[in-house]
Amino acid sequence: MNKKPVIVLSIFMMLFIFAILFYLNQEKEFDDLLGTKEANVTEIYMKDGSNGTSVETADKERIKQFINLWNARYYKKSHNQDDKTKYHYYYDLHTEDNRIIRIAGDGSRVEINNIHYDVGIPIALDLLTNWFESLSVNDAYSITFKGESKDWIAEYKVDAKVTAIDKNGLNLYAADKSLIVIYKNELADLSEVKKWEISCKYIGGGVTRSESRTDKDDPIKSNIFVINCGDSTDSYRIDKKEDVINVSINIDGDIQKLELKCKQ
Repeated sequence: MNKKPVIVLSIFMMLFIFAILFYLNQEKEFDDLLGTKEANVTEIYMKDGSNGTSVETADKERIKQFINLWNARYYKKSHNQDDKTKYHYYYDLHTEDNRIIRIAGDGSRVEINNIHYDVGIPIALDLLTNWFESLSVNDAYSITFKGESKDWIAEYKVDAKVTAIDKNGLNLYAADKSLIVIYKNELADLSEVKKWEISCKYIGGGVTRSESRTDKDDPIKSNIFVINCGDSTDSYRIDKKEDVINVSINIDGDIQKLELKCKQ
C-alpha cells in the first residue's frame, strides 16, 4: 500500500487545523471588528445601564475621540461565548450604510454584535465615563450653592463654559467663582471687629480661598462680603450639584461653619 497520499493528506489536515486555530486566536484591531472605518461612523449613542441616562453625538471629532479609546487594544474572540459580558455602558454605532453596531462592556472583555472578545489592553472605565459625562454637560454651565447659620447666609456661585475638548474626550472649562456672605443682624454689631476671615473649600478637600482683615481703624462698612474665589482657565474640575461647599466665618474668634448645597 502506498502511504504517501495518506501522509500528504495528514499534513494537509494538520495545516488546515493550524490555520483555523490561528484565525480563531488572531488578535484584531477595532476597525476589523466593526467591519468599517472610523470615517463611516455617523453617530454614537451611549447609555448608562445603571441609571438609564444616555447621550448621543454626530460630531466627527467626538466620534474620533470615542474610537481612539478603543483602538490599539487587540481583541481576540473569547473561547467561551456562553460567558456573558458584564457591562456598565453600552453603545450603538450608526454607519453610513445604515448599520447599527452594538457594543457592550469595558475592561478586559467586551461584546460586539453578540460576539464576546477578550481585550489585550483593558479599557479603563473612567475614560469612557469621562467621554460620557463630557456630552452630558452643556457648553454653558451655571450652578449655585446656598447655606445658612445662626447669623449668616452664604451663596457660592459658579459660572463656567467649555473652552476645549482634550484627546480623551474630557471637557476643559473656564470658570468664574464667587462667594457672597451676608450678616443677618445689625451692621453696628460688626463695628468693633478687629479681625475677620471667611474661607470656603470643597467638602473633600480642594483649594481653600480666604480673605482676612486686621485694621480696627478701618471698620466694616457693609454686612455683605463678596469674595472672588478666583477664575480657572482650561480646568477639568468644575463644581457639580452633588458637591458640598464648606464655609467657615471667623469673627474675632467666634467661628460659625456653614454647609452649602446646590438648591437647583
